[in-house]
Amino acid sequence: NIALKEIELSHEEYIRSLKREQDQNVTELRHQFERNANDLMKAWEARMKKTREQLDKQRKDEVKSIEDKKAVMIDKLITEHQKAFNDIKNYYNDITHNNLDLIKSLKEEVKELENEERKDQIKLHEKINENKKQSLPLKKMEQDLLNLKNEYVEYIKKK
Repeated sequence: NIALKEIELSHEEYIRSLKREQDQNVTELRHQFERNANDLMKAWEARMKKTREQLDKQRKDEVKSIEDKKAVMIDKLITEHQKAFNDIKNYYNDITHNNLDLIKSLKEEVKELENEERKDQIKLHEKINENKKQSLPLKKMEQDLLNLKNEYVEYIKKK
């Protein structure tokens, strides 16, 4: 019986040692699994970080490219609008200068016409005065002629 108890005890001891060994193996496997999981997690995080950095760089490059194109377009538009503005400005300046020249020439023409009108008025007054001077002797001569005709008619009657 003692031998049986010793075998049973040794068997139980053997089972306990197997359980301890299995517990150690499980613990070691769990630790190894956790290390592998941590290594995988670190690798995944590093890969995600690298991918995120690449995508951020790509996005920044695209944004910079778009901003550069936008700046070029803005500069082009500003240049075109400045040219159009200068063209319009020159057009209206030409019109203004032409109108000012026309006004100046018309003013000169008006001055000349006023001078001519003044001269014509003076000539008209001179002619009117001359006409008056000549009309008095004419009236006198006409009166004389009438008187002479009347005298002639009377002379012929007397004769």
